Amino acid sequence: MENHRVNTTTLKALVSILIMLAFAQLPLWADGPQTGVIEGRVLDAQGGALPGATVTLAGPQGEKTAITDDAGKYRFSLLLDGGYTVTAELEGLGKAEASTSLNVGDRRSINLTLAAGTAETITVTSEAPLVNKYETASTATLDAEVAEALSFSSRNYMDNIGLLPGAVVSDRLATQNGFSGGRTGDSLTFMEGVDVSQTRRGGEFRIKIPTTAVAQTTLQTAGLGAEYGRASNGQANTVIKTGTNNFHGEALYIAQNPSWREDWHTAPFSEIAKPDEIVNSFEVSLGGPIYRDRAWFFASKANTSENRYNSTQDGVVFDVSNYADPLLAKLNGQPGDSHQLSFTVIKAPNEDVADVGNPGDLFAFNDTRRDNDVVTLSWDYAVTPSIFLEFKAAEIEDTLRRGSLITREIDPNAPPDSPKRTGFRYHDLASGFKYNFNAHGNGNGFVSDPREQLNAAATIFRGNHELRVGADRHDLGATVTVIVGTEYAGRGYDENSPTGFATPVRKRVFEQATGEPEVTSDLSTFYVQDRIDIGDKWVVTAGLRLEDQELYDNLGVLVNDYSELAPRLTAVYDMRGAGELLLRGTAGRYYNLFLLQLPLGQFFQGATGRNIYDQFLYNPVSGAYDTFQRTVNTSVDREAGASLTPEFQDAFSVGVDWQLSNLWVAKARVEYRENKDVWTVSTQWDDAGEPIFDLRTWDSGGAQQIADRWGVPSPGRMFREHKGLVLELNRRMRDNWTVRANIAFNDTKGNVDNRTNRDVTFDGLGGLEVGTLVSDLTSRFRDGRVALASNRAIVFNLVGIKRWQIGNHSLNTGAYLSYREGQPWGLQANANMFNPESLETLRVRTLLESADTNQLPDPTVLNLNASWVFPIKGSFEGQLGVEVWNATNEDAQTNVNALNGNPRSAITSYVIPREYRVNVGIRF
Repeated sequence: MENHRVNTTTLKALVSILIMLAFAQLPLWADGPQTGVIEGRVLDAQGGALPGATVTLAGPQGEKTAITDDAGKYRFSLLLDGGYTVTAELEGLGKAEASTSLNVGDRRSINLTLAAGTAETITVTSEAPLVNKYETASTATLDAEVAEALSFSSRNYMDNIGLLPGAVVSDRLATQNGFSGGRTGDSLTFMEGVDVSQTRRGGEFRIKIPTTAVAQTTLQTAGLGAEYGRASNGQANTVIKTGTNNFHGEALYIAQNPSWREDWHTAPFSEIAKPDEIVNSFEVSLGGPIYRDRAWFFASKANTSENRYNSTQDGVVFDVSNYADPLLAKLNGQPGDSHQLSFTVIKAPNEDVADVGNPGDLFAFNDTRRDNDVVTLSWDYAVTPSIFLEFKAAEIEDTLRRGSLITREIDPNAPPDSPKRTGFRYHDLASGFKYNFNAHGNGNGFVSDPREQLNAAATIFRGNHELRVGADRHDLGATVTVIVGTEYAGRGYDENSPTGFATPVRKRVFEQATGEPEVTSDLSTFYVQDRIDIGDKWVVTAGLRLEDQELYDNLGVLVNDYSELAPRLTAVYDMRGAGELLLRGTAGRYYNLFLLQLPLGQFFQGATGRNIYDQFLYNPVSGAYDTFQRTVNTSVDREAGASLTPEFQDAFSVGVDWQLSNLWVAKARVEYRENKDVWTVSTQWDDAGEPIFDLRTWDSGGAQQIADRWGVPSPGRMFREHKGLVLELNRRMRDNWTVRANIAFNDTKGNVDNRTNRDVTFDGLGGLEVGTLVSDLTSRFRDGRVALASNRAIVFNLVGIKRWQIGNHSLNTGAYLSYREGQPWGLQANANMFNPESLETLRVRTLLESADTNQLPDPTVLNLNASWVFPIKGSFEGQLGVEVWNATNEDAQTNVNALNGNPRSAITSYVIPREYRVNVGIRF
């Protein structure tokens, strides 16, 4: 596919008209449908239609009935996820029954056959296929029964995302995941059908909720339908449990202890003294009917801890666990068979001590607090059995506050530039460590991300067509406060030195922003999609999505806008006509939205707290930083971004879904993805030695333009490319055991980042490297192609769960084996270049090795758990359990500082050592 720009003025007018019509006449869809459909035909033994048959659907929230039409068809809509039984009955022909499970937004087709017999009633029981010809994308689901039977690094639901096929979890943070070769920012995260992706960085699982509150998490990768957009490599949707007609609840207490964890194998982490004290966590939930068959509730409360400790460079030990305190409430109502209402509130604050920014001492760690609130209301309405309308409104508040973990007590008698006197940050250019003040690039401060969204869509069944038309509107914002103050730089940090360094270099005095500046973005989408049954074996889904985004700086000035069309196509061929062996092919275009850090980083007007500063050089004569060099304002003199085109991906896949038996399913898919129109910032000096920040889409033309400008060879376009093969073999939970296995073979290459100005392509023209006498008159150059964190050549997951029934007691066991080939990396170097004319200094990075010169070890982690469930009284059961994380005590390094080849300062640079955990609970 070629990238064809669309006339912006025409498209904006079209978008406005379509969205007004959609909201005026259609009521909703979310970013993806939240209710499903079960349909089919009732047939006689010869395959003829049976009109007038009574069809009953029994599910977790009661029963529904329908009468087949002249073609023998029936349809049930507005269905929540869960297990269902469909029964067809016609006088004289007996009954037929089939069972199935419905994922969020699923469409299932179940045909039932009735046959006359000598007996008055003949019942035929069957199960619907485990594979689904109506799925548009490659889909994997992690349901509650499997998730709750596994062992976790914490009790938060996202810790099991990595076992789904195609997922590559960052070994340092379970919140950061890549899918099918993509980065975290290439994916979307949904909760209750609401896009809760972190809008400054994208794709993160920031809302931490307990596993026992989650009904299922569904991951869709290759072949997303037209209702999904704003990211290229997949989306994960998590659904909260709902109440049923029976009251149900659970209380679980989890005991942890730092002393129950094995010692770290590698210094200095092996020297961490672990306190012997119980760390308490708990999860409680309750659900049930408000009015049977009509209204239900579910509520959950939890408090979780990761039980992690770290030490500073000087050996001080402290707790770096993430503590989450989520509260959830969900109400569902079904006033009649034609209406489905849902209201969900999630408040999920969490807090931890973060070690971002390479902290060198205790004062450089920051205490990070996050408030994640989601409120969503949806109404689904079946106008007729063939027309469904859906509406959703949601508000998401994502507030992040940072502060120094410990503030240094100021010594008024210390020298003016001494760390003991200033309380400011000291950056050691030799080691990369930061000292004395919050090492985070933004220092102390906070970010608040309000987000509001409205969605509307309609589904129309007519003949062999399922037509979907939808529109949505998102208003994004980010209010940012940054506090750095003053930063000193040099080599050989020494807090007892009057300058802070053995070799002092400079200090920067930053201008603080006034007020709480906000940047905003408006997203609008219109899509149309038709799913067509062609004969008995083909299902073709064709869609077209129109993406529109406007991005504003802190003064409300439009800095970028675009409108782009994204076509989507999926074809499924039922090879045997029984719905059990499916050949699936997909092709589509997907656009990554511009995140809010584009105006924050490139177009912010005025001071942000880190972009405007006065720079002073160290004066060896006076022994102070008193040589004024210049004032730097990096928010000006940048190329305009209005012509910046959004990055997009063309993706293709071919796969097979094969139900081997009524219990086993095998899946395989081959996929190819290429990201184009990748953009970045090039940092240069002009002829007068003034800095130039050139922001542009780095296609072949853009690369050639800047190469011609500086008289150097063209680096070629920036890109990302992924080739992958994913294989799955799963057994459904039956006879008290299940197995899930998947392996992904990945080949991922390209440019590591296009969303910030870190990917400097030309590293300075006409400058001298600080600390050397070597002149650099031609320009340092790197092509930006470095190892991607998501580039793991092999990822393998194996899950086994077994329930041993002994009378009215049961022993539940689970095992989760994870293997990931180590991340490739190449050594890089930072250098400070200054221009002899302007004395301006730029920090540059040079690749010393190719991206795949080195490779980290291959971590293999085995997690085990077992629990004894015993009766108490009536429906009440008790539970005693033990969990073992990393049972083999794997010690592989998982993260590296590419500047020096050493592990990063965090303890999570290695696989966490073996840890034991016990739990006790009660449920009914």
